[in-house]
Amino acid sequence: MSGQGSWLSQMTISVRNDPYFAGYVAYLHELLYFGSELFLALTVGRTGLAKCGIRWGWLRLRHVIMIGRSWDLILSAGSRSPRLSPTSSVVAITAGHVSATARATPQPSMPSFIQLPDDILLDIFIRLSIPDVLALKQASSLTCRAIYTLALTDYLWHQLASDLARTVPLPLPANTSVQALPATDLQPLCTTALRLDLNWRRPEPTIRRFVSVTSGPDNVSISEICWLPGAHWLVTAQRNRPMGRQSTTFTFWNVGHEPFRAAALEAPGYYRHMSVGIQEDEHGEHSALLALTVTVKGEELLQVYSVRLSSIADPDTFHAQSLVSQTITPMSSTEKVALKHHITRPVLSAGIFYEVVMCGEVVAATLVNLFDMPGVAHQILLLNIRTGVKRLVDVLYKETHLRMHITLYPTEIVITGALEDTLVTRAHALPPEFLPASPRRSTSRSPSTSPTRFPPCSSPQPSGARRDEEPSPIDLGPPILDAVISKLPNAVDFVPSDSPGPGAPPSPSLTFMTVRFVEGTMARVYLATVPLPTAAYSPPSVPARRFAVFPTTIHLPMSLSGGTLTIEHPRLGPAGRRGVWVQRNVETEEVRVVRIANGGLGGGAEVHTLLSAYPNLPFRPNSVRALAFDEARGRLAVGLFNGEVYVLDY
Repeated sequence: MSGQGSWLSQMTISVRNDPYFAGYVAYLHELLYFGSELFLALTVGRTGLAKCGIRWGWLRLRHVIMIGRSWDLILSAGSRSPRLSPTSSVVAITAGHVSATARATPQPSMPSFIQLPDDILLDIFIRLSIPDVLALKQASSLTCRAIYTLALTDYLWHQLASDLARTVPLPLPANTSVQALPATDLQPLCTTALRLDLNWRRPEPTIRRFVSVTSGPDNVSISEICWLPGAHWLVTAQRNRPMGRQSTTFTFWNVGHEPFRAAALEAPGYYRHMSVGIQEDEHGEHSALLALTVTVKGEELLQVYSVRLSSIADPDTFHAQSLVSQTITPMSSTEKVALKHHITRPVLSAGIFYEVVMCGEVVAATLVNLFDMPGVAHQILLLNIRTGVKRLVDVLYKETHLRMHITLYPTEIVITGALEDTLVTRAHALPPEFLPASPRRSTSRSPSTSPTRFPPCSSPQPSGARRDEEPSPIDLGPPILDAVISKLPNAVDFVPSDSPGPGAPPSPSLTFMTVRFVEGTMARVYLATVPLPTAAYSPPSVPARRFAVFPTTIHLPMSLSGGTLTIEHPRLGPAGRRGVWVQRNVETEEVRVVRIANGGLGGGAEVHTLLSAYPNLPFRPNSVRALAFDEARGRLAVGLFNGEVYVLDY
């Protein structure tokens, strides 16, 4: 009777204990079979049923549920028990003894869940949330090895992590994509991202780790602070004017378990902006790339340094004054610092080097004339750090921009110009000599099909190349993206999202933020997101069609509104999901650090306090001079007026 495919001719259920059942009739009105469980529903004349016994040995009583005159019995059957089809049976009751008879008919065997093909199971798992997949993996670790193995496959976690990255930034290692990591590495990264998203939206986010980093020169204010890609190395900049020197000390910190100073460089001149990157050689040694726009003895310069990052504490400070007058040479195995490029302002340019950005081995710096009337064309100098190729781009737009900003990506450069209440964003394909080396690109474009607007690629400079070679002028050609952000209050003071690293997943959009404070009303934050084009290795034959983007409005809570307010040191992550800034009330002199959460798993955008005016920390927000924020890791670095640096992990 218990064999596979056998018939069940009769099943008897005995209920004893209540004499009032004599003379009553019970009906078996539902009989269902789910996996190894049998579900029976009986309707009887009274509800005083207390005990139930089963005649067949392969059935075990699991639950009895009594509701009014109906009671449901759930019976557990063995894995080789017969399958039952729902049938009706009248059950006679005599002297408190209830006998239920059910007949079974043979049915085709249905495959169980674990018998499904692996591709179907993976298709099901991909549609689950990451917490559900982790729970399934844990539950199957002792019961079903096949399910457990499928829950650990790289294919599954590549899909899950890619889907999660569209909503929540992932804390990927520097220069690493999702597809390059195995499932064992992606699982903790996804879990960390989910926990951070939950913590960031709490009324009072928890600080998981707090460390103090001792800065360079004592009592010298932190001018700027930023993370190297991966947020494992921190760079601080301190101008040495209070110490009587026209120079800046750049200090590189390893902020691992025990923070230490990995390198320090004192560069001559007055720097305006800096951009940093990181490289790893074949031996696993890391070097930082530091690009500066600087004025040295009245000369406008673009400089690029390579700084070797020590794996142990390095108390020495390298003085780069001697490098400025030397010929550029490659870094030797014993050198800590090398000046890779020392570029003077081109003869065809006026004004000064101003903004500088870096992506991989490409540097872009703007040239602006601060003394001319608005409308004078800005210029951009492009530099390939590895080959030494330089190109000068004239930015010739019909609009009169009050401010211009550039963002660099592996295959394109995005130029944003600000008008009174409008932003105009255009993306252009980079010239071929600035694209990262790839077999795909080398075979997709031959010299005969290269766009005429780009001059032929020049050969790499020799190691002893002179620094006075003039860059070749080029035209970037028609834009591959042309967007207008309209009705954006305080457009000139826009805050762009940071550029993703060269190895990070390409950001699907570029986000801009502005803040508006009007006395007597609630403060507002405006966010506008422009979708970026897919990777393009050549400019289009015709300009991209212009489209409009309109900002969304976020009303700040009353605790962050009212009075005369200003924001300082705003930072917005590459995905535009999280950001921070210092907010100052000029009237009350109250200063706090504010956070924004835009989208994510929690839904809409929110703005709340991150650090109050009087936090339980060894510093107060009114002493903050600079901020650095890693969006994916929730890692915040603060530099103070007295030179102290602290790192807060959320």
